[in-house]
Amino acid sequence: MPAAPRIFAWLAAEAFSDAVRRRIVPAIAALALISLFFIDTCTSCSPSLTSGGEAVTLPQVAGAGGLAMMVLLGLWTAVLAGVLAADHLTEPLNDGSANLLLARPISRVGYALARLAGAWAMAALAGAVVLGATAWLLYVRQGLIAGPAVAATSLILLNGVCVAALAMALSLWLGSTLTSLAVLASVWGLASIEVATQLGSEFSGPIGAFAAIGPPLAAAPIAALAPWLGPEAPEGVNVALVTARALAWAVASAVLLVAVFRRVELGR
Repeated sequence: MPAAPRIFAWLAAEAFSDAVRRRIVPAIAALALISLFFIDTCTSCSPSLTSGGEAVTLPQVAGAGGLAMMVLLGLWTAVLAGVLAADHLTEPLNDGSANLLLARPISRVGYALARLAGAWAMAALAGAVVLGATAWLLYVRQGLIAGPAVAATSLILLNGVCVAALAMALSLWLGSTLTSLAVLASVWGLASIEVATQLGSEFSGPIGAFAAIGPPLAAAPIAALAPWLGPEAPEGVNVALVTARALAWAVASAVLLVAVFRRVELGR
């Protein structure tokens, strides 16, 4: 393996190890177990209505419930990625370990991206486990096909790159605590606007524009999971378009992180 990729892999592995050792990890594990218990309870129910004294199963009801669960878990994954990234770069800068590494022939670009990869990988692992278990339960118990769930999970993890990179860049100005609060507010705020838009609401001005072109935190998994809704699926859903949007935001956020980190004065 060439030297540069080998160094990046080593830095990313160290960043992931740092993320695993974080005090928040037990809380993540507990929340994941609680989420799985909740999902297990919800998916054990068979959505139906009574017609003429007979129970009539409604697949679209199961699809809507499964979509809501996947979207909520996707937003939880995005928040987790942002919170983990909020101090994953500022902490080594504050304790001086970043200065020691960057004194060697290690580029700032590689270091920043490796720290991003480590924080994102921890969140992606937790999110993939919860989302995968949810998709499996929905398939076994509700008969929902797995393809849309796989696509939605991939887009959710891609959105996690965007949120983590933006949080890491913002933390260089605001610090970890304020950045974590900003992540919580922005992820749930943007997702609420996206969901309202999907339900027919119209927003004008900057809010409407950002909902249309901003990171598709809720719009991407909703688009991928639209086949679960059957005839009730919204018209004009373009999975390729939201995928391109999510990818563009992930790349742009990583570029922004690198640009901001290159302007940070080391050795403070």
